[in-house]
Parts: sequence; structure tokens; C-alpha cells
Amino acid sequence: MAIVESVVKLGHAMGLMVTAEGVETPGQMSALADAGCNQLQGYLFSQAVPADQLVALMTSVAPETTPLA
Repeated sequence: MAIVESVVKLGHAMGLMVTAEGVETPGQMSALADAGCNQLQGYLFSQAVPADQLVALMTSVAPETTPLA
């Protein structure tokens, strides 16, 4: 986890928003949020969605999203 935290700090020091990809478990989500990741993505949230279904999916879940930072 030390490497992840270092990469997140480096990204923030460069003025970037940090996105963690490949999040599959609630434990990973919690650890990455605690490490300071701004955004998370992965199968925990959704499997791959065809482009023609993306707008409908985002519209249906947008009210349920919670900012990490």
C-alpha cells in the first residue's frame, strides 16, 4: 500500500486528480479512498457497458454517487 500512497501523493503534488482503476472489492475501495484517490473505477461499480447504454446508466446512478474527496 505504501507504493499506492506514494503514487497518489505524487499525483496530487503535480496538481492532478488521481483515479484508481480495477477496484473489485469494498476493501480495495476503502483502502484507495483512505489513500486519497479522487476517483475509483472497476467491477465493484459496474462491468463494461456498451457505448449506446452508457448515458442511460449514468443518468440512473448519478444521484447515488458520492464524491471521495
